[in-house]
Amino acid sequence: MLNPQQVSRRKFLARGSSVGAWQVLRSLAGTRSLFAQQPGDPSQRVLHIIGYSHIDAAWLWPWRDGSNLALSTMRSALDRMTETPGFHYSHSSSIHYRWLQAASPSMFAEVKRRIAEGRWEVVGGWPVEPDCNIPSTESFVRHALYGKQYCEQELGARVDIGFNPDSFGHAAGLPTILKHAGYNSYVFMRPREMEADLPRLFWWEGPDGSRVLTWHVYYGYDRSASDIAPSLDHLFQPGVEHGAFLLGVGDHGGAVTKAQIAQIEAMRSKPGIPELRWSTVGEFLNAVRTSPAVAGLPVVRGGLQHHARGCYSACGEVKLQNRRAERLLAQS
Repeated sequence: MLNPQQVSRRKFLARGSSVGAWQVLRSLAGTRSLFAQQPGDPSQRVLHIIGYSHIDAAWLWPWRDGSNLALSTMRSALDRMTETPGFHYSHSSSIHYRWLQAASPSMFAEVKRRIAEGRWEVVGGWPVEPDCNIPSTESFVRHALYGKQYCEQELGARVDIGFNPDSFGHAAGLPTILKHAGYNSYVFMRPREMEADLPRLFWWEGPDGSRVLTWHVYYGYDRSASDIAPSLDHLFQPGVEHGAFLLGVGDHGGAVTKAQIAQIEAMRSKPGIPELRWSTVGEFLNAVRTSPAVAGLPVVRGGLQHHARGCYSACGEVKLQNRRAERLLAQS
């Protein structure tokens, strides 16, 4: 039973609305998960543990709250790096870095030092993780142009991983935009397993033949170490010895907790668990690229749909006026 006093409003609503679908799927699948994959030899596999914390800059709160949460989350991630040798952290959304640069130059310098060390990874690069169906093509292009430019000039980070785990769907033309904007990879979570039959790893191909290596995050982006063991069969693409897991507190920031890190360290000696490696999205995907199994990855064409379709009619006037503004700007 979910207690609304113990979970976020978003998580309470999302879990409540999905429980019916899961019950149907479980009844169809019997005692074995409908989406389970055949496990490989755990001793031969590597699970990349990637610190990450999703932040909605403005959802049910003013943007100033989003700014405060971005800064406190970054502070927490930096503290975990000091405490835990080898711990890595990945963070998207260039607007968060702009807020940090303006509010705390000293902490901004600390983040830049960790980036230079290779322990702090800048992913996505776009100002925010946006909706990926409604915006115009030019909007996506500008997100990439201005976001990547800022990250390279101010952070010293050349971003080549598109990163939108919380977006509700992903338009078919995105691989073309990503590839021509200098991205070679893409990360998404929605649609989830009960909504679409998609591989864990695949080449996503655009209408012009452009391809990006794509990671379909399993189940959630704000998960605890205790979720690893029951999820192992879902974290690896069949035939690929490298899998990945996003560890941290999300929905409203928080980074990775001390308890979560302690859980990972305690799990290393448990039987049946792959090598647990502090890592980044880039290190994980590079390991996949250099694996012989990369030649056998499937190719997916078309949009990655659907999740929460009703959201596209909610606040319809705002969406209409935003699209009208995009059109007028392109015409002016």
